[in-house]
Amino acid sequence: MSDNPQFIRTDNAIIHAFTMLLKRKPFEKITVQDILDETPVTRSTFYAHFRDKYEIGERIMEEFLRARKVLRQMMRANRPLAPETLRQQFRFNREHLDLLLNVQTQNVNFRKALAEDLEAEYLAASSSPTKELEARIYSQVWVELFLSLLRNEYTQLDADAYRQAMIRVTLRLLHIPEDREAYAYLSRRMARAANDRREEAVGSR
Repeated sequence: MSDNPQFIRTDNAIIHAFTMLLKRKPFEKITVQDILDETPVTRSTFYAHFRDKYEIGERIMEEFLRARKVLRQMMRANRPLAPETLRQQFRFNREHLDLLLNVQTQNVNFRKALAEDLEAEYLAASSSPTKELEARIYSQVWVELFLSLLRNEYTQLDADAYRQAMIRVTLRLLHIPEDREAYAYLSRRMARAANDRREEAVGSR
């Protein structure tokens, strides 16, 4: 992908045309000619940017996964999950990803791509003998959280709300009664971990 502003504008015009078509017809029925009819680019220009419609979907997924890495870094630093800078970065993706959620082809499967990315992240950081199972559970939980964030367009999920939700879910998964002692214990551990991440982030600057 070129950094040339005109190239980027054409890229975005093609992607916009593609997503407008997705609102009106199934992915399987969209053709390159349909995309050309939606935007003033020639066939040769289209192929200078994308191989086919599948690559357009792949591009949108790749941009989201890159933006997710920024989100992960902000979470580790215990910063709000979606401040204005992050909203700007996700604005393009959020406009289009909902349209891709129902597309499941060999090349374009957003849910699968996100799950695989999360599993790889977990496996790289774990030495547990059951890390493959843990990674699958971890990825499914986070996939649902990300999709919920996208679909509802949350503008902010503060650290306290996140901790409260995760504590209650953890207790329910472990079949532990949600009493004050269990809740307080997990709350302290999560707050301590968040503080450690914050100090680590400050120390690495």
